[in-house]
Amino acid sequence: MLTANTIRTALRLRLPMAAVLIVMAALYLGLPYRSLDSDVATFGLMGEDLYRLGYLPTLTYGQNYIFSLTPYLYTFFRFVLPADTPTPITLALAGSVLSLSGLWLVYESFLAVWRRSATPHPITPLLFCILLLASPLYIFDLSRNSSIELSLFTLGGLMFAASRIFAALHERKAPSPGWWVLAGAMFAYAAYSRPQICLVGLFLLLPLAYQLLRNVSASAGFRTVFWLLAGGVLGWLPLLLHRLWRAPLWPFPTTLATHLNSWHGIREACQMLGQEILPAIFGLNADHPLRYAVIALWLGSALVAFFIVLKKRKADITVLDYAWLGGFLTLLLIMALETNLTRNATGRRYCLHIYLAAVWLFCRFAVRPGWRNYAVALTAAVTLFSIPRWIELTRAEWQDNLWIKAVQNHLIPELRAQHAVILANYWDAYLLAFLARGQLPIEAVPWDWVRTYGLLRENELRGRTLWFVSTGYGHSTADQLRAHFGPKVLEHKTDLPLQTKYFGRACELWQLPADADLVALMKKCQPRYFTTPYPPGARHDLRKNL
Repeated sequence: MLTANTIRTALRLRLPMAAVLIVMAALYLGLPYRSLDSDVATFGLMGEDLYRLGYLPTLTYGQNYIFSLTPYLYTFFRFVLPADTPTPITLALAGSVLSLSGLWLVYESFLAVWRRSATPHPITPLLFCILLLASPLYIFDLSRNSSIELSLFTLGGLMFAASRIFAALHERKAPSPGWWVLAGAMFAYAAYSRPQICLVGLFLLLPLAYQLLRNVSASAGFRTVFWLLAGGVLGWLPLLLHRLWRAPLWPFPTTLATHLNSWHGIREACQMLGQEILPAIFGLNADHPLRYAVIALWLGSALVAFFIVLKKRKADITVLDYAWLGGFLTLLLIMALETNLTRNATGRRYCLHIYLAAVWLFCRFAVRPGWRNYAVALTAAVTLFSIPRWIELTRAEWQDNLWIKAVQNHLIPELRAQHAVILANYWDAYLLAFLARGQLPIEAVPWDWVRTYGLLRENELRGRTLWFVSTGYGHSTADQLRAHFGPKVLEHKTDLPLQTKYFGRACELWQLPADADLVALMKKCQPRYFTTPYPPGARHDLRKNL
């Protein structure tokens, strides 16, 4: 029964996380332009498709993004917000709802198991939230809403369902079927969108299912398997519907290229783990070696406290604690061995939540009697060392925000004034298309990236065509065009060079040769992943229904 005292306690425990979410929401909505690139903008274009009653968003080059929930929320906000709301703000709002919801579900899971600890203390949830804010890189990356929401929302849903199943089993009750359905749906969603998160799901669901089979009848166990499978079908159903538009059912390669065949490969993987993955996750700088020491003490404390509790009071360790430790250590090992995933931002994208796992373990086990003052001091030290990084990242993101805002306000009108079809590098084309709300005749070069998200009809490519070049991204586009047109492509510089800087870089328009057969070039290049035909009766380009 709810009383005034229990309500006050519940609110007090959630106030620290509410403060974290307010900070993150301020980053999302206060700097909505700074995180945009063509990857992120493609989510917005998928949302625009839905908003204008077009086809389902099956048309993105990273096919595991197909059922990201961001485009669907984007569409909802496009309907309810004023028509003149900038599209980057709408996209930031959609991403923030998903990421913040996922983080809140993780926190609720933490509270559920923390309350069943032998020695709970009110300061523990506060330290959990302080340590989240102590990593500006984690907070900033969550607020970029490109693909992090896929993993965080799924992870939060899995942890929340598991915490409710664990609570019921702890009280020797049969868990509600709804929690098994939620767990199955989140697991199926992770299997398609972020398969690495399935590692944590396995560490969660297998022990819980085993406990259930030990403590209840066989018929209840069969019912549990049924509800799990029902949730899995529910989580996979939207993807089966997307199959009608020829989206792949399994978009990932079936092999994992590792380097276990020699000691050199193992040493290289460990070196990459220490020099690339962990520093990226924890936002460490090589010129601050003391920061490494503080983080090492912090992580070491969490692991030492975990094994002390494991030896003395094993009952205090829950399935969720095992899942954080075992699931993410396994993920870290895979990421270290798969060099293709650790040499670019993809590695950080998958490993980012290892920081969240470390915060969980530290606050669950290091904040105990005899350790509490030490844990508070370490939390203060970690937070103190994060302040310079917060200032550095905030300045950089603020500058990016101003540049992209200038692109929307000045560069887009300049491009429209050219009255010509514009080609651009992938990283420019879809960003500019999204900022222009689809009202810019622009196409990406090379077409083997997101060909099926082209905005132009074939006959539009037979008119006057300009090539958008910005310093930094221009070389790959230049190489692609030179391969088909030869060096003469650079002999036709337009008389109207652009004035607006793009991300602080100069940008120009170069006119392509009049005899360039762009349609043949488009047909010759094959999509990088697959070609999705336009559905029967659907429009051919985004601008038709404007």
